[in-house]
Amino acid sequence: MNSLYLGRMSIQEDKNDDRYEKKYYNAGESSQWLNGLKENAYVLFSIVFNSEEKNKKSYKISLWKVKKIESDKTYFDEIIENINTKLHKLVALKIFKVTKVTTNLAIKSSKSHAFWEVTLMQEYDKNLQKLLENKDFYTNEENYRKILMLDSLSDVHETSEDIQLYRENDIINIYPANFIDQELLDKFNDQTKWLQRKDRQSKTKKDKVLKKILEGKGVINISIVELYDSMFTPYNEDEKSIKKKRKADLNDTMNENKMPKNQPLNQILYGPPGTGKTHKLQNEYFSKFKEYTFITFHQSYAYEEFIEGIKPLTKKCSNQSYDNNDIQYCIKDGIFKQACQKALGLTDFDGNIEEFCKLSKEERKGYFTEETLKYALFIDEINRGNISKIFGELITLIEDSKRLGADNEVIATLPYSEELFGVPKNLYIIGTMNTADRSIAHIDTALRRRFEFVEMMPKTSNEDKELDFEVKGINIRELLKTMNERIEILYDREHTIGHAYFMSLNASSEVEDLAHIFEKKFIPLLAEYFYSDWSKIDLVFNKNGFIKSKEKIVGDFKKTIYSIDTDKLENIENFRSIIPKNHNSNNEESLDESN
Repeated sequence: MNSLYLGRMSIQEDKNDDRYEKKYYNAGESSQWLNGLKENAYVLFSIVFNSEEKNKKSYKISLWKVKKIESDKTYFDEIIENINTKLHKLVALKIFKVTKVTTNLAIKSSKSHAFWEVTLMQEYDKNLQKLLENKDFYTNEENYRKILMLDSLSDVHETSEDIQLYRENDIINIYPANFIDQELLDKFNDQTKWLQRKDRQSKTKKDKVLKKILEGKGVINISIVELYDSMFTPYNEDEKSIKKKRKADLNDTMNENKMPKNQPLNQILYGPPGTGKTHKLQNEYFSKFKEYTFITFHQSYAYEEFIEGIKPLTKKCSNQSYDNNDIQYCIKDGIFKQACQKALGLTDFDGNIEEFCKLSKEERKGYFTEETLKYALFIDEINRGNISKIFGELITLIEDSKRLGADNEVIATLPYSEELFGVPKNLYIIGTMNTADRSIAHIDTALRRRFEFVEMMPKTSNEDKELDFEVKGINIRELLKTMNERIEILYDREHTIGHAYFMSLNASSEVEDLAHIFEKKFIPLLAEYFYSDWSKIDLVFNKNGFIKSKEKIVGDFKKTIYSIDTDKLENIENFRSIIPKNHNSNNEESLDESN
């Protein structure tokens, strides 16, 4: 039997988000976001398309089927492009058992899962695939459960597939049909009595639903989700209690990747190119956080994009007047400020950062506990940006001791909006840094002392097994290790070559595969490192003939021209000669050009 999941995905149309177009989700094997999702499972995907430029959202539900789950991505086949119904209605399908998943967990925004497995009614097992892949199935009203209000228990039909409420002694009850999970039945309680109480705090939305139930007769025009929110949760439960209860529900149902207690708030993974820094973020760090933002720094990145800045007025700035005849401007939040607001949103505080900053210090501390969910801002290539230009005066605020909720918290006033601002204690800033672009010794001192650094070097030790295989008799790990030892002497260790360049190879690879890596990746990289000093590149390859030279004479001028000898690249013996027969990585090797 195929399993069926309800899934959620939000697409950012303005940010080259191709997940919908290419039918994949950014989580892979063992990720908590998949929540046990398996290959060949069906997913009824609730997809929201966001457009900041157009200031609008669009929405659809599609039927996808899991094609392949990789280490960092999950790929799907699209079965039905648009089912043309709403999620609140979809969960009322008769093929679903009515559970906490269909009434609450898969409906509300989750900080841990994107997929929830649906419990299916056994009588639909045999025809499940046929039903799911038939678009007409979703448009037939007979396939959805209705909610009925009956005058008495005697009006109940025991074989009905609809949810039946009935009155008994002025109390509304629910008939315990076999398609309703017992856990839900135990929570059902008539909340309509609150409508007559004067001491209640009015809940406008809930009151409307309760009034429909109280006055209803026959079919009631409410959804299963509205029924759950109004009759299965206490009426007088405040929003903070609801949040805590929902968080507890999530923790009960998730096999969570725990955040290590020693995880620093500010951290940078640094090393030469190809050592797996970004890969480590995707495969080890992403799954540790409920929500995160991923960005890449570049030379043009500035304070106005990162914190806040004055931008030409668009329809997005809907709180300001807009006159097409004049050029006007608005103050727009940057990526970092947005991330801080999202991190604060994971606490029990309902408001913006400026409102939070106006609370007392003790009140602010109370919102950050061990149970507070964490938010992450991942910054790839952090050293490529001008740190002082990007962070500005807020570089102070990211220190552990200066965060909101810390003993020595600092609150600043932003220059453009003049709002009070601080960095929440539950925001983690994790970056990557390519030491070939800039040595760690040369980066901004203010940045260096506020971050903890984790070095990631090429995996060429005897304990590293990633490259411990042979291609045509050449041990790839030993090959990379030998070249890196020479680079370290001719240049420095920060310009060695990462193991990721070889990850496309395996024991069945051919010499052509190896030659392609050297010709298209290694040699151009080394030419950049050594500023086209081809004699040093030749030394890295142990003068094996990959680099050929010829004298070019024009009149009285003479010059040595270097080029790649592609014929030599096709000979496996030339690769073998990179590693001398007497090579021992523990001994020094002479790199004198007269060798």
